[in-house]
Amino acid sequence: MPATFGGLGPTIKQVYEEIVAKGLVKPSVDGDVTALPKLPKPVEEAIKSGDVFVEPLIKSTISDDRGDEPLYYGYPASDLINKGYQIPHVMGLLWDKRLITPVEAEIVKRIIMLSADHGPCVSGALTTIIAACAGIQMAQSVAAGLIMIGPRFGGAVTDAGKWFKYAVENKLISGSFPGAYEEKRRAGAGDRPSSQERQESRQAGERARLLREVDRHFDPAPRFCFVG
Repeated sequence: MPATFGGLGPTIKQVYEEIVAKGLVKPSVDGDVTALPKLPKPVEEAIKSGDVFVEPLIKSTISDDRGDEPLYYGYPASDLINKGYQIPHVMGLLWDKRLITPVEAEIVKRIIMLSADHGPCVSGALTTIIAACAGIQMAQSVAAGLIMIGPRFGGAVTDAGKWFKYAVENKLISGSFPGAYEEKRRAGAGDRPSSQERQESRQAGERARLLREVDRHFDPAPRFCFVG
């Protein structure tokens, strides 16, 4: 045994050379590199070349990001950009599994523009502001605001769409639909519209007018006659 740990290597070498000299062991000969077995390709390289297919853990019929660019229901992102398609078309591919028409794209674009900002007084925005003022980090503050989404905030647009669909399917008259809906909404309330509600009604009417203008340039949408 060597006196120190640093002498371990030279001692092992010395012992090895002694037993080789006595013929107890034979030194190994380096093999031919060309005779070594060929290693397979890395998985990433094999997938890119198409030699293998790895089953994805999550299957989706609308999006695919396994290649060099994402596919939206089979449409490469570069094709959508180069051909002038916009966010509404991507939303149509992801939500409705089809490339929506120009009139539908214009409607979706206007809805996004008219709904982009509700102001600081609605439930979600106010809760987010309160949480941020309390020193809560941004992600948690936004999450607090999202929790406020419900039938009277965030769900109103969905409910309106359901009512429009109901009116079309039941062949209601557009002129009497708003009054009937308002009467049903206020049934049993026994109160009068507040100034805030009147202002919101005027704003909703202007939004409805901007949406109905689409009919002048494209084929009319049956549900639009109930808007506003």
